[in-house]
Amino acid sequence: MDLTGPPDAIRPLDGIPGQLWAQVSLAKARLLMLDHDGTLAPFETDRARAVPPRRTRELLQRIAESGRTTLVVVSGRPVRDLAALLEPVRLTFVGEHGWEWSAPGGPLVRHPLPRGVAARLERAARLARDAGLAAQLERKRSSLALHARGLDAAGAADVTSRAARAWSPLVDGAQLMLVPFAGGLELRSRGRDKGTAARDLLAREPAGTLAVHVGDDTTDEDVFEAIGRAGFGVRVGEPGAPTRARAWLRDPDEVARFLETWLERTTGEQ
Repeated sequence: MDLTGPPDAIRPLDGIPGQLWAQVSLAKARLLMLDHDGTLAPFETDRARAVPPRRTRELLQRIAESGRTTLVVVSGRPVRDLAALLEPVRLTFVGEHGWEWSAPGGPLVRHPLPRGVAARLERAARLARDAGLAAQLERKRSSLALHARGLDAAGAADVTSRAARAWSPLVDGAQLMLVPFAGGLELRSRGRDKGTAARDLLAREPAGTLAVHVGDDTTDEDVFEAIGRAGFGVRVGEPGAPTRARAWLRDPDEVARFLETWLERTTGEQ
């Protein structure tokens, strides 16, 4: 049986090398991590409407229930948001770039923030509101996000630069950092990111587990670096952008096709 090419019933994905499918087929243990916005779900100006297509949710449920893959959604969103957007799919969720997580049916586990971070984030929220940015602001436990999606280029540049000016005095080498992301800017607590979350997840898996992460943002580069050459990073978006990933998918539609192939390769189902 040729394990280097795609299944006959599924159209090939040009950005996925045959080596990845060969390793997926032969692996004794698999960890599949996926970002949410821009990966499982198309971007939406109203973030509450960024629900993955029904077919994607069905595939996630079938992969999770197969017992052949540890499946985790790793996102900058809080876990409660992920659970609501993916309902009724029961998965392990890692939220806020690794500061919180939950397993199916389990409690929400939160890593404690460094001392002083909560107070600095509250001050940053006040500064952003004073700068007229309340409508674009999202307050999370471990960060403060400024969302510019839906604005024209000039408007997005304006609100992002105003947030950067307001928050820059609060940034230091030990506690907070400013991180651009697709569609905005985030003031985040240092100490954890998607890469540390990926290493934690891998530490719970058997030795030799194949780790694959699919994501579209600069924050996903931390995971690509963490899993290195022992796994596969898959970047979502038009090819050509600098990345540590070893494969690519164009958009959430191709992500759904990727999940179809993953299910077929690991279970024989279609």
